[in-house]
Amino acid sequence: MKKEITDKFVVRLPRQLRNQLANMARLYRRSMNAELIIRLDYSLNGLPEHAREKALEPMMFTHIERVLRGDLSEEEERLLLCFRRLTPERQEALHTLLT
Repeated sequence: MKKEITDKFVVRLPRQLRNQLANMARLYRRSMNAELIIRLDYSLNGLPEHAREKALEPMMFTHIERVLRGDLSEEEERLLLCFRRLTPERQEALHTLLT
């Protein structure tokens, strides 16, 4: 297999966008670089809105998450995924609200 040639490219990101990127990379257990590349690739190739988030998940993500979470119901899994997609500040605010 031929290795793809890559170039180094420095990008200045607004802090909020960088934080969102970091949160999504952490959610999908990827580096920020890998997250940025996959999101740019899908964005430039015009994926339909309904398929966008599912397409960004790494292979086996759903299976691995199920194994890691154990015996959660489907509803609990959906809640957990929604919670993990929140920024740390919103996670803390929701936790404060619930407790």
